[in-house]
Amino acid sequence: MIPKTVRHVFNVIVFFHLTCVGWIIFRARSVGQVWDMLVSVFKWTGPIDWSLAVPLVKYAGPLMLVELVQVLMARDDMNNLHVSVWPKALAYSIATYLFVFYGAAAQSFIYFQF
Repeated sequence: MIPKTVRHVFNVIVFFHLTCVGWIIFRARSVGQVWDMLVSVFKWTGPIDWSLAVPLVKYAGPLMLVELVQVLMARDDMNNLHVSVWPKALAYSIATYLFVFYGAAAQSFIYFQF
């Protein structure tokens, strides 16, 4: 029998990947483009571009840290986390700074094409 935690992690991973495939379906302009995108996801195209690791860690790192704190404290939401106002203000300020000055350029809304 598979432990409940392993089954939960597996379900989360499967759901995430199905959601990403769904985004590809809605973003593509044709079925051929969907196929090309899916093939390019699984096709090895050469060396890894490590320059993308820094922005990934910069944006996802704080979110992963918050998730880790929640798991370790066995709490479901950050409202139960009793932290003084200054660390919260610092974390929100840093996140706002990163989003404003290093955020991605605006793109058209995905459903405008329908």
